[in-house]
Amino acid sequence: MNIHLLLCAALVFLYRGSAQGHIPDLGQDLETASQQVRTCELQVLRDAGNPAARARLIIAYLTRARLAGDWSDVDQAEAVLARARALAPEHPELLWAESNLCAYQHHFRAAWLAAKKLIRACPVDPRGHCAAGDALLELGDIGGAAAHYARLMQLSRDFDTLVRQAHLLQAQGHLDEAVSTLQQAIAAADDPGRRNWARVVLASCETARGQLTLAETILREVLQERHNDDFALKQLGQVLVANGEDEGAADLYARAFSIRPDPVCAEAWAAVERRLGHHTLADTLDQVAEQALRAYVASGRVAYLRELATFYLRRDKHPEEALRLAFQDLDVRRDTRGLEVLAWAYEQNRQHLQAWETIQQALVRPDADAQTWCRAGQIAREMGEEETARRYWAKAFQLNPNQPEVHQLRALLPGT
Repeated sequence: MNIHLLLCAALVFLYRGSAQGHIPDLGQDLETASQQVRTCELQVLRDAGNPAARARLIIAYLTRARLAGDWSDVDQAEAVLARARALAPEHPELLWAESNLCAYQHHFRAAWLAAKKLIRACPVDPRGHCAAGDALLELGDIGGAAAHYARLMQLSRDFDTLVRQAHLLQAQGHLDEAVSTLQQAIAAADDPGRRNWARVVLASCETARGQLTLAETILREVLQERHNDDFALKQLGQVLVANGEDEGAADLYARAFSIRPDPVCAEAWAAVERRLGHHTLADTLDQVAEQALRAYVASGRVAYLRELATFYLRRDKHPEEALRLAFQDLDVRRDTRGLEVLAWAYEQNRQHLQAWETIQQALVRPDADAQTWCRAGQIAREMGEEETARRYWAKAFQLNPNQPEVHQLRALLPGT
């Protein structure tokens, strides 16, 4: 785990007085994941020539990495994969593990290639279509993802399939159907942890629909069962920010950061603390977030390209660097948010025509949301197109009047 984040976890809690004397605690889930790693490592030692054992070890490392945010586990998984490829490069279990590892690192083209090999090796194995659909969706190929998810629905209608179908529906702009499908997935979940994870995803969909009260209810129910669920804490923090409850949001971000120090959480927390007038704490959080993000990007963690670009754009800082990062990110994930960030970077570099052309590409995508239309309105206004800007902002208000960016536009939208 990044040492700057760990030091910050101690420093900011002492400053704010919210830690109640405890150190970051990842809970029982992390201990269970660590035990699974140890078990899989022993299995590999006992049966070094078994590619399936190595595949299970890769998945175990990834499970722990997701919980702790520790990229050293990802490095370990890469080393295991390199050795396993020499044994059986086309083994189905290994291909599944490889696709998971590549996707976690945001190497979606490599994940897609591994998924295609898995489909060729085992056409009726639903995991191949899971991996293929996931990769294509991140690469912006909604049609290709839909084809694989349709095949997946023919092979299996379990929790994983329903969650993926909901993700597809959201990318297609069908939020109501996505919510309904997530509810089916939650009903089908046979594990409390997976069920609660899906409930947090459901809450994020409700937030996108502007249903803040419902989203808050879902998240508080999750947190009654899992007090240290950092995913739920951060989502609830976003809901409270949208409701203008910054003090409550700051406490939630503090709790989430104590559980899993993360630069994205630190950045969100800093913005809230700054609005509350706690500038020293906000500056500390911003500094540690920037240092961690820069370190991750410098080490080749492409998953953080967008986060660092957005960090700079929000602070009107290093616009040329933000544009370079946004370009790189869009090559990794060609989705609506990536186009939006690139348009924003063009705007800050005073390249208005390029910003306009890029945001138009985002607006025609089915999952363009209130945030996207807000950004389009700002770009239109920079170009002197006041009427177009008002029309775009009205569209944003129609899609989600509770989006934080939309709140700032009320004075510019008569009758709202």
